[in-house]
Amino acid sequence: MSSEGYQKLVGLILAAGGSRRLGRPKQTLQWQGKAMLRSAVEACLPVCQGGLVVVTGARAAEVETCLESYPVTVVTNPDWAQGISASLRAGLVALRPYTFSGLLLSLADQPLVTPGDIVRLADAWVASPGQPAAAHYLGLRGVPAIFPASFCGELMALTGDEGARRVLRAAAECSEVAMPAAAMDIDTPSDLEALLLSDSQADKRSNTE
Repeated sequence: MSSEGYQKLVGLILAAGGSRRLGRPKQTLQWQGKAMLRSAVEACLPVCQGGLVVVTGARAAEVETCLESYPVTVVTNPDWAQGISASLRAGLVALRPYTFSGLLLSLADQPLVTPGDIVRLADAWVASPGQPAAAHYLGLRGVPAIFPASFCGELMALTGDEGARRVLRAAAECSEVAMPAAAMDIDTPSDLEALLLSDSQADKRSNTE
């Protein structure tokens, strides 16, 4: 269901990493019939009515084929190897012309996060727009997360592989949204194997019900 607050929400998906440990670009991995990056975009678009930016980097041309036909702004970060903070800054710079009250920060490699999870997160932020709203999993706040626009300076100041979790940890108030699905991210072949195994087991359960 659409909300007036969604009109003031923009999104930023970080999809620039080199997938060094995995050995192939995670953004283009096929899972449940589509590339993981496409799933991330489709989850964010309904609530990011103020606009959606996707930051690419490593193997940009290959990764960006996943974004054809989507109403997103694509930013290629040539400094992606400097760490996640460099891609975050590139995305924030691209968002400067936008008018927004909240920023949804998401990743391309959390395949179990659903559109419904993102809606719950957006609704939590709309209810308390003056503070961040963050996924809560493994006992911690993390991304996906929504930050009030006033937090952009803190996000810009991050360095190296330092991600938004530091800003979330320091926030005095935060709307925490239980999201155990966000604990699964794909960094290594074993992560991918675990994802495919969980999908296979889910299929077996559905076939026996």
